[in-house]
Amino acid sequence: MTKAQLVDALSLQADIGTKAAATRTIEFVIATIKTELIAGNSVDISGLGKFEAKLQKGKTGTAMGKAYTTSDKMVPKFRASNAFKTAIAEGK
Repeated sequence: MTKAQLVDALSLQADIGTKAAATRTIEFVIATIKTELIAGNSVDISGLGKFEAKLQKGKTGTAMGKAYTTSDKMVPKFRASNAFKTAIAEGK
């Protein structure tokens, strides 16, 4: 499902009204999650899962005969809730 398809579904099934309002809603949720992760907070959505920012250590290695080094960086992580995992496993 793409963002556009999600907007369509939200505008039709959640009685949001217009596609513009559905788009603003989805963009607000995404922006809020980004802002919280950048601030060092996690976002826990009951029934879905937890979004976190984790430190990924830099790496050193060789590729195609050349040495490289990457820096430490923060990366987003998502951990699905047990309820979400169960629903997917059961096809519900």
